[in-house]
Amino acid sequence: MSETLELVNSDLESDGQVFVKFISANDAGKTGSHQCGIYFPSTAWSFLFARPGEKDENLERQIFIRWQGDRDFVTESMAKWYGCGTRSEYRVTRFGRGFPLLNPDTQGALMVLIREGDDRYSGYVIQDGDEIDATLNLLGISASETNRLVRGDGFEVPGLEAREIRTSVEEMLRDLPGEFPSTAEISGRAQLILERHYGRNLGMSPDARLIRLREIEFGIFRNLEDVIYRDRLQRPFGNVDDLVSFGNTVLNRRKSRSGKSLEHHLSYLMTREDITFESQGIIEGIRKPDFIFPSVEAYCNPDYPDEGLVFLAAKTTLKERWSEILREAGRVPNVFLATLQHPVSNSQMREMTAHGIHLVVPSRYHASFPGESRARLFSLGSFMDFVRRTTLPQ
Repeated sequence: MSETLELVNSDLESDGQVFVKFISANDAGKTGSHQCGIYFPSTAWSFLFARPGEKDENLERQIFIRWQGDRDFVTESMAKWYGCGTRSEYRVTRFGRGFPLLNPDTQGALMVLIREGDDRYSGYVIQDGDEIDATLNLLGISASETNRLVRGDGFEVPGLEAREIRTSVEEMLRDLPGEFPSTAEISGRAQLILERHYGRNLGMSPDARLIRLREIEFGIFRNLEDVIYRDRLQRPFGNVDDLVSFGNTVLNRRKSRSGKSLEHHLSYLMTREDITFESQGIIEGIRKPDFIFPSVEAYCNPDYPDEGLVFLAAKTTLKERWSEILREAGRVPNVFLATLQHPVSNSQMREMTAHGIHLVVPSRYHASFPGESRARLFSLGSFMDFVRRTTLPQ
């Protein structure tokens, strides 16, 4: 565990509220708007104030944030509610001139804020891809489950399907007493709940369905953790090795669930949209690309035109190793990367564009990117349209 992650883990032991988000272009001052500071959704009001802000009023209070675990790196910031005129938003402002953790270079980094007391907080900005993944796993969330309170808000999936989540958890526990269902089983239950609750054709876009699936699955997984681990957590650990072993088991399962579920849900959504594809097929003897369109057979057929092939990789977050996907399907000129990270740093966007990689991001997250990057993004829906236009009938 890195020093930064150890510090985050230590601060999490305070049992205070925790807010997590990726730094957006708006936060970093790249959108050109008059707004400034870190934006908070209305659902996170309790992280900053004793009561929700009301229309036609502005609120503010001073807070102190210790950054990166350094007791000498503290900002005297302001928590603000803007409710007058057309504005209706929470922000944290005043970090001081030249504050190094909120600028265009940190756009796309993960920000973790922990409330330690009435006006005291600790904050971390994490840019390394491996550390971002490790932090999300530590918190038990994925990249699509950020921009919210992840502790202290009594998290539960909103809507009527929350009751179905509890029912599904009970059914899975009856089938596998004391064991964790597979990632595929949990993803499948989320898909079933989505169809039961929303139907198959209620005007919900593939992008909206993907986000909702992740939210429902997160609810299932968290409920399973609470039930399956409850008895073990109530018993003392015999020694440190037992504690570490148990912790690693929990973190590894969270990591596996987060990465694999994105592939499961993409497969489900593309199947119901009648997109022809093959997932995890073997090409060139050793490579197993996430998705090849229209098929591995087409890829291996020298008579099938290169320009009719499409390759999609799926990564919940982007690491420095993202360029490895370029070697996974060397024949394909149309290379796409689906991610739930939002936004992505300008430097990563420039590198991916230079290598011919197109980023696929749910449309809800596009506004968090600066204009020059936003124009190059594909939504899941527009990516599917591209595949339909590009690939030949099988």
